[in-house]
Amino acid sequence: MKIQNIIIGAVACIALLFGIISYNKTPEKVAGVRGEMGSEGVKGDRGERGEQGIRGEKGDRGNDGITKVVTVPAPALKLGAISGPEVSSDYFCVNGVCRYYFSSKFNNASTTLCSFKLPSATSTLVSASLQVTTATATAIVVDLGEGAIYDATTTKIGTTYTVAATAQDTIIASSSPAAGATTLLSPSNYLNYKFGSSAITPTTNSLAGTCKATVEVN
Repeated sequence: MKIQNIIIGAVACIALLFGIISYNKTPEKVAGVRGEMGSEGVKGDRGERGEQGIRGEKGDRGNDGITKVVTVPAPALKLGAISGPEVSSDYFCVNGVCRYYFSSKFNNASTTLCSFKLPSATSTLVSASLQVTTATATAIVVDLGEGAIYDATTTKIGTTYTVAATAQDTIIASSSPAAGATTLLSPSNYLNYKFGSSAITPTTNSLAGTCKATVEVN
């Protein structure tokens, strides 16, 4: 009888325990219907700027680009031109023909009134002239010739020319020189204009004038 009571008591305790557990079990939640979304709220102030992040590592160098060939046009050829009717050079060449042009005022300290250095090649006398612009009290004679030095007339060109007393004159060398004279000039010699007079010496020479000459290189 006692054992029976114990078994009944144990069964009763177990039943009570299950009842308590069933009573305390949380009931399952049932989701309700979602309500409508409310209106957007007022935008807040902008926050402070954050600190600069750490600088990233440098990337690899890229491949070299394709070399571009640029064609530059050649500059236009500019030909020289004479800017005016006067040329300061003492020589001028046209199509391979070169001429030298000489001009000088009288030298008052010598019997050689003028002296021109000839070209370094054989040349031919084209023209020669001497103009006396002041009259002298006595007649003078003038020789035109070629020499190896500035005051020599070793090879005479034309005849001896005379300027009368108290006269001004222009002497033009003849294109047909006298016998024994020549118009073919040696390289690097001098073309000299010399005067002579018994009453005029180099120290009293007050002659004024101009010598001119043109030669063509052979």
